Amino acid sequence: MDADIKYALKPNRKQIKIMKQHWKFLSDLRDEHYQEVEKLERRLQEQTEIEDLEFFMVDGSYVGIGNLSRTMGLIHSHELE
Repeated sequence: MDADIKYALKPNRKQIKIMKQHWKFLSDLRDEHYQEVEKLERRLQEQTEIEDLEFFMVDGSYVGIGNLSRTMGLIHSHELE
């Protein structure tokens, strides 16, 4: 379907190479972020003594804290601020 669309801007090879480098940087940052979030969740679990707590995300934004087994209601971000 995209093959039928005519775009005014078509990045050249040099620009694509730069984009690929930045995509890799983003991927690395995302991986680091999720590793840090996992560490924070483990610390939260240890301190609260609730084994399966997690920071709950919707559409790319953290919206609260819940648990994987869904035995606790979501604590919304506005309740945590």
